[in-house]
Amino acid sequence: AYTVSGWRLLAEDGSNGAADGGEETQQPAAAIFSLYEPAYRRDDQWIPPVELTVDAAEYLFNNLVLLYLEEEVRRASPFGRQLAARAQELLASLPEEVRQPAYLQAAADFASHALAVAGQLERSARRHQNRDSNVCRHKDAPWSLFGLWDRIFTTTHYPASYHPAPSNDSDELAAPQRAVTTDISLTSEDKELLRRYLFGDVWDGSKEHDLLPRYCPGEVASDS
Repeated sequence: AYTVSGWRLLAEDGSNGAADGGEETQQPAAAIFSLYEPAYRRDDQWIPPVELTVDAAEYLFNNLVLLYLEEEVRRASPFGRQLAARAQELLASLPEEVRQPAYLQAAADFASHALAVAGQLERSARRHQNRDSNVCRHKDAPWSLFGLWDRIFTTTHYPASYHPAPSNDSDELAAPQRAVTTDISLTSEDKELLRRYLFGDVWDGSKEHDLLPRYCPGEVASDS
């Protein structure tokens, strides 16, 4: 388990709306990321992840997954070594210093998208239940969340991207440069590596295994 060591809340006007939070550790926080307070807190309470909007959830998951992947590489775990190797192989045409951050960002984009869509489907299922309607009515439609789920693990592109290093004569306090998005995306091999280590047996990347038994059990039984 990994604990986020720091965060910063931003008020609606973009100012620091609350003091930095998080648990104090013996070592300083490796990174602090900003959260827009109205999107993550309600009545002075943290909003449960499953109740976050899809954009808020994806941003949160993206930061958390990226921190986790960076830590795996830093401590050279079996997973981390494979991530580092794939970064060098897939992004060999990029400067060496950006290969790893660019690959890890694409990996975080993939995983956070899956997590955010899973949360959105859970919220949708609860709404349908409250309305006494059927969330499975469009389970075979390509535009539905069920269809999107299949595409995340197959045809959806997650390109490698990175922030250029500031030039030596640039102002250290200047805003970070805009991210550079490459034309190199995760392959099916990369997605399978991430799925296996991040999601394990819980998800195999198909709606038939991951979603239908939970949300459409009657239809799964009738289809089998």
